Amino acid sequence: MPTSANESLQSFYAFAERWLGRPLGEWERERLVGLVAAALAAQDNAATQQEQQAAALIESEKRRAQAAITRMLESVDAARQTQHARWQADEAALKAVAASHSLDELRPSVLRVPQPGETAAERILVAQIADRLGNLVRAEVEACFDRRSGPRAQAGSIGANAHVDANVEPHATGEAGS
Repeated sequence: MPTSANESLQSFYAFAERWLGRPLGEWERERLVGLVAAALAAQDNAATQQEQQAAALIESEKRRAQAAITRMLESVDAARQTQHARWQADEAALKAVAASHSLDELRPSVLRVPQPGETAAERILVAQIADRLGNLVRAEVEACFDRRSGPRAQAGSIGANAHVDANVEPHATGEAGS
C-alpha cells in the first residue's frame, strides 16, 4: 500500500487498540486491512459511479440544450421564410397597384386567370365583391381627404370667394373710389 494508506491503516490500528483497550492480534490486523481496503474500494467505486453519473447528466443536458437550440433556430428560420413570403406578396401587390392606371385594372377578373372548375357565377360573385370593396375604399379615401383637407379647401375657397366678391361688388355698383 502507498504511504498515505499505511498511515491511515496505522491510525485505524491505534483507534481499534484504544477502543478495545488492548493490542490487536494478527488476525484482527488482517481483518482490519481487509475492511479498510473494502471501504476504500467502495469509496473509489462510489466516486467513479458519481463521476459517470455526472458525465451522463452533463451529456444528456448538452443534447437537450442542443435540441432546444435547433428547434429555436428552425422556428426563427420558418418565421423568416414566412416574413420573406409576405414581403414578396406585398411587393407584388404594390407593383400591380403602381402599374395600374385605374381602379378597373385592379379588379380580380383582370388580375387573375379564372381557375379550373370555377363557374361563371363564382367569377361574377368575386367581381361583385371586388366592386363593393373598391367602392368602400374610394369612399374611405374621399372621407379621409375631406377630414384632412376639406376644411383647408373650404377655407381657401371662402377666402378666394370673399376676395372676388370684394373686387366685384364695387365694380358692380359703380362706386369705385377714384
